[in-house]
Amino acid sequence: MDNFNKIKDKEELGSLFVTDEQRSWIDAHKLGQIQKLQKMVEPPEGWRKKFFWLVNHNVFEGTITFFIAFNTVVMASKVEGMPGHIDEFLDSLNYLFAAIFNLEMFLKLIGLGSAYFNVSWNIFDMTVVIGTDLGIILEKFTKGSGFSTAATVVRAFRIMRIVRLVRSQENIKIILDTVVNIIPQISNFISLLFLLLFIFAALGMNVFCGVVYHDLLSPQANFSGIGDAVFTLFRCSTGEDWNKIMHDLTV
Repeated sequence: MDNFNKIKDKEELGSLFVTDEQRSWIDAHKLGQIQKLQKMVEPPEGWRKKFFWLVNHNVFEGTITFFIAFNTVVMASKVEGMPGHIDEFLDSLNYLFAAIFNLEMFLKLIGLGSAYFNVSWNIFDMTVVIGTDLGIILEKFTKGSGFSTAATVVRAFRIMRIVRLVRSQENIKIILDTVVNIIPQISNFISLLFLLLFIFAALGMNVFCGVVYHDLLSPQANFSGIGDAVFTLFRCSTGEDWNKIMHDLTV
């Protein structure tokens, strides 16, 4: 059996005489086909060249990383019922951070030009910056109206800026890239999982459709419809009060 597996592995590579060095080269070639290569950006000519070297300097990136971490601490410092002057001070700091990140975006647009949009992280940064600006504008002009809640939700979009800290940590970045790369390979398993959920949800509808609501068997968790049944089973699969839902179904 071991010899059969070895021969099978060699046949999949196209030859029975592939050496270890050739196998390594083939694996590296496959990895190169998966990874998206980035074109080296040439420094622009003229006055933009200084901005190019500025935004690509390690000190510039380290400073922005410090402001992101500081902004995270400020956002986590807000609590319910804090004094008004402290709340206003934290809001002022958030406006300052928004101005800093807007300045970073404009400096990179000047220094990198169209190459700015070739990096997915830059597009992510621009999305977060625009979302933050939109939230601030909506909050200022819709305070007290029906759109104030929506403005707060949009403004909370700036929390996504924490993801940028991943870029400065190589170990975390490697783990994140690994997770992203294995998602296509586990798609069959995920499809099978949702198929099983759908099958048992349909079975639960036929068995528990008429059960009266109790403590945890409620309009949010029941088997009255296929959608609610799937979400209820998914909730039970996480282990959240599955035994209490089972007890309500047996009453």
